[in-house]
Amino acid sequence: LGPRCRSRQRVRTQAPWRACALPARAPAVRRQPLPASPLSAAAVAMPKTLGILALQGAFEEHEASFQRLPKAALERLRIVQVRTCAELDACDALVIPGGESTTMKIIAGMDGFQATLRAYVHGGEGSDGVSRPPRPVWGTCAGCILLSDTVVNGAGGGGGLA
Repeated sequence: LGPRCRSRQRVRTQAPWRACALPARAPAVRRQPLPASPLSAAAVAMPKTLGILALQGAFEEHEASFQRLPKAALERLRIVQVRTCAELDACDALVIPGGESTTMKIIAGMDGFQATLRAYVHGGEGSDGVSRPPRPVWGTCAGCILLSDTVVNGAGGGGGLA
């Protein structure tokens, strides 16, 4: 036994109450390297566009919160306010902030924006005619109401986007 092993053994024999504190070492395990990612380096390096629905409500506060992310994260993230169908189609992810859900539903109902928003959430044809898969959406407060089908103990139904 080497000096380290002998000292451990001595601690075990001299102080039996510490035997639990010195568990036997597990044999070293060689870890295999992770397989290469299927994403190309160019795809990973491309900044993602995060849209914040700016129809009404706390969109400026949400944008300010995202702007406080670490610099390394902001280098890979473009944050934009979304007011039109074309701006929505350009986003990789969307945040629907809090505000007044009825007002947001009325504004979104104008100019076919609600249909584009529903296609964004569920996947489908955007305003540009291109079919896309469902994309990530995060709703806070009124944003959750717009994403819901029904609201329990609420004055009205949800927006039915999700």
